[in-house]
Parts: sequence; structure tokens; C-alpha cells
Amino acid sequence: MRIMRLVVVLSAVLAVVTALSAAGCGSSPAPPANPSGIIGLMVEVGGPPPGSPRPMPHVEIEVRQGDKTGDVVATAKSKVDGTFTVEVPPGHYTVVPIAHGDAMVIAASANVVPGKYAHVVVRFSVR
Repeated sequence: MRIMRLVVVLSAVLAVVTALSAAGCGSSPAPPANPSGIIGLMVEVGGPPPGSPRPMPHVEIEVRQGDKTGDVVATAKSKVDGTFTVEVPPGHYTVVPIAHGDAMVIAASANVVPGKYAHVVVRFSVR
């Protein structure tokens, strides 16, 4: 009789552990099903001839909540082709490149909606 009770109790414990594992309890949260964020392109405008816009690689970028004085909510660095991607929740953001040396930056605004990526072009002018 005692062995039978032990088998019943162990079976119940195993069933609970299996149910909790299937429900994902104790694991890290799953990434959002429909992520949102900002996809951008850093371009240099002006500069030496011919002066047409060209991609700017390796530019550090801050994504700020609201306007350019808002809290920094994400950072990134543009790739060799000038592109960058940042995941942020829906909201209004300002993308601000970090200028080093003699450069003028023009921040870009982005309105991110649920499940979508806003597209921006950020202009960077070297004097």
C-alpha cells in the first residue's frame, strides 16, 4: 500500500512539473511575436565633390524617447553600408547621430507603430 501511495504522489509531481514546463514557467520570456523598431540609413551630405549623399559607416547612434533631449532608449552603430536597425517599442523617437570632430548632425524623427519598423534617413554633414 505504501509503494502504491508513493507511485501516485510521484506521478502527480511529474504531471505538475510537465505542465509547468509546457507553460514556460521559469523560462525567459519569449521575444515579441511582432517586433517593432527603426531601420535607418546614415548619409553624408555635402562634403567634397561630387557632393552627393553617400552612406556613412560606423557612426554611433542614440535613439531618444520623444525629442532629441529625451532619455536614450537604445544605441546602435551604422554598418559598412550606412544602415542600422534598432528594436524599440511603439512610440515617438528621435534618432541622433553622435558627432565627433568637425561635423554637423541633423536628427531624424520616427513614429514606431506596433509590429512595424519605421524607416528614417539621418543626414550627417562634414564641414
